[in-house]
Amino acid sequence: MRPVIDHLRCTDCESCLSLFPHIFHRNEDTGLIEVMDLPEYALEEVGQAISMCPADCIEWQKT
Repeated sequence: MRPVIDHLRCTDCESCLSLFPHIFHRNEDTGLIEVMDLPEYALEEVGQAISMCPADCIEWQKT
């Protein structure tokens, strides 16, 4: 599984970026916050990002 961001709901608050910059980054070309391509994702860290997201726009997606 990997985390994904629903860009239609994202308010660009940057909470995920400030909490976990090794998982989330801003795409310089699009300006959107994206999930970095990693071989695996820490369940606890992504879970915390999901719970802290005020727009509720981060969720797990099966790969």
